[in-house]
Amino acid sequence: FVVRDFGVAIIILVLIVRVLLHPLTKKGQVNMVRMQHRMAEMAPKIEEIKKKYANDKARMNQEMMKLNINPAGQLMTCLPMFIQMPIWVALFLSLSNNILMRHQPFLFTWIKDLTAADALIPFAAPLTIPVFGWQVASFNLLPLLVSVFMYLQQKTQPKPPPNPNLSAEQRQQQDMMQKMMPMMSIMMLLIFYNMPSGLNLYIMFSSLFGWLEQIRIRKHIKEHEAAGTLHAPPRKPDDDSVIGRPRKPGKLSFFQRLQKMAADAKKGQRTHRAKPRR
Repeated sequence: FVVRDFGVAIIILVLIVRVLLHPLTKKGQVNMVRMQHRMAEMAPKIEEIKKKYANDKARMNQEMMKLNINPAGQLMTCLPMFIQMPIWVALFLSLSNNILMRHQPFLFTWIKDLTAADALIPFAAPLTIPVFGWQVASFNLLPLLVSVFMYLQQKTQPKPPPNPNLSAEQRQQQDMMQKMMPMMSIMMLLIFYNMPSGLNLYIMFSSLFGWLEQIRIRKHIKEHEAAGTLHAPPRKPDDDSVIGRPRKPGKLSFFQRLQKMAADAKKGQRTHRAKPRR
């Protein structure tokens, strides 16, 4: 009721969720790139272990574990999407059951009902898709945009490094899964084609903002790669900073001011004692 448009409210919800998930998204992608660098550095040692213990799988796994390689960290890149799935379900249920949202348009666009498909071009008669037997009553643009932005978002994500503990067959299956990832965007087009336009609006803007966010994160990562600070530990507050922020040149920190005050007090006491009594 504040913005007086449910579509705008959905976009604001997307922004809030994206801002809250940004630290997790950024950390996951930075860790993924760090893992890629580490795997590239450890590749000669991994090959050496594989050759040395080719006939002893148990010992090979033990030596691999000593390298402190943790492929489970790759799951952090998928975590933001998993966290948003309950929001998708809640929004779908709200659009299906909330009477106030029925026949509500989105601003001045072609979307006239957020609880139904966007129906950019209604067909005179429903079309039947062969084999599947699906009935399509209109051309819906939002599911197509969802598919496009989701594909772009996947393209900008860093690829997970290969797991050295996988066999040749498992590695081949992993490569095949990576190649099939773009198919996810096509599946989303088919699954969400007749879904409410309000739900597609949320997913579309979430994918759009996620794509723009990943471009910014990739730029941040490349800047740190060029500066050689990608693997540097986070800076901790010390005596030269106040609440974690660097002090300005020529300005004393809080602790330095306390030390100076204590030194001045001691100096004043010595001066007072040194004065001769009359």
